[in-house]
Amino acid sequence: MRRTSHLQLAAITAASSLAFSAPAAQSSAQAPASAAARLTPAGTQQQCEHENLILRPMSEFPNTPIGRANSRRQATHIEYALLCMVNAERARLAKAMGWLIPQARIPKSIGRPGRPSKPGLGGAAARHLRDSLALRWWGRVTPGKNCIPQKEKPELCDSHINPQNNSTPHGRAAETTFPGGCKGWSVAENTYVGWGQQHVTPRAAFEAWRKSFPHYKNMIQGGEYMVVSVALGSADPDAGSTVPAVTYVQMFGSCW
Repeated sequence: MRRTSHLQLAAITAASSLAFSAPAAQSSAQAPASAAARLTPAGTQQQCEHENLILRPMSEFPNTPIGRANSRRQATHIEYALLCMVNAERARLAKAMGWLIPQARIPKSIGRPGRPSKPGLGGAAARHLRDSLALRWWGRVTPGKNCIPQKEKPELCDSHINPQNNSTPHGRAAETTFPGGCKGWSVAENTYVGWGQQHVTPRAAFEAWRKSFPHYKNMIQGGEYMVVSVALGSADPDAGSTVPAVTYVQMFGSCW
């Protein structure tokens, strides 16, 4: 991703979304196979710990300090499983293509002297996830649904623009300390929602993103930092009452 100044960033912010259900699949940014193949050479999948984890509700854990901690730890397991898969894909692509691709990492908050610390890039992802589950505007444009249609596919809602306050990935990141101390910075965002056991795991989200050119480009070129916010529930009302349903917000960022 080309680096640019803070003021120019809005023009290059990348945002891509996918929705997968069982058995039907809906994509808001599906790339032709030929386009994706140019960046996805054939290779064997690397197994990452917790890549097939199915997020469980807190009620399924003992109501003890250890039980509650294990419930919360599920989100961390999912985030690191996706980090493992992203880095494995970056390393595989670098070897196949001879490109120099930096490994992604989970960022810590970046603060500015004299200013209180804020959640950083993770806070931007968490905020978008919370609002998406509350408003449930993802998926198809339907009568009465409050959403902003995608420019490329006007029959689908843009999952990256909050229809209530018009916030965008760039705007949400700008409100955190992620760009604090940076001369320039960039962000990219992938979203995913799946329902049915086969479609809610970290591996399911990763494979859906990997097979779609805009999402795959974000994972390979989106930045040196990566965060994932995940929760039970569907941001797309088409999931209905199907369980389990899980919504993902993946953000990448660069700071220089």
